[in-house]
Amino acid sequence: MFDKLLAGQQSDAVPVEKALLFGALAWAVYSVCQVVLNGIVVDESVIAAQVITGAVEYPPGHPHGPYYQGIYSLFHYLAAAVWWLVPSPLLISAVQNFVYLLLSTLSVYALTLVITRNAVWSFVAGVLVVL
Repeated sequence: MFDKLLAGQQSDAVPVEKALLFGALAWAVYSVCQVVLNGIVVDESVIAAQVITGAVEYPPGHPHGPYYQGIYSLFHYLAAAVWWLVPSPLLISAVQNFVYLLLSTLSVYALTLVITRNAVWSFVAGVLVVL
C-alpha cells in the first residue's frame, strides 16, 4: 500500500482515507522528531496560563493581568488547565510545539490530497510549508 502512496498513483489505487492516515502518521512522526531534535521552544501561553490560574500576579495597572484574564484564547485556557494539573512550562510548550507543527503540515497535506488525489504532491506541499 505505501509503495503505491509514495509512487504517486491516483486514487483508484489507494483510497484517500488510507493516504490521509498515512500522511497523518508521517507528519506526526516528523513533528515529534523536530521537537526532540530542535528542543522545546517555550510558548507565550505559559505566561497566560500562570496569570489565568493565579500562579503569577502582575502589579495593579499592568496590562497583562486584565488582558489574559479577560480575553478568551483556546490555547491559553488549555494551557491554564494543564498548568493547574501539572505546573510545567516545558510540558505545555512541548505539546503546543508539536500541535502547531502537526497542524501546519497536516492541513496542507490533507488539502492537497483532496485536490490532487496524489500523496506525493501532498507531501511536497507539506515540505514547502516547513521550508
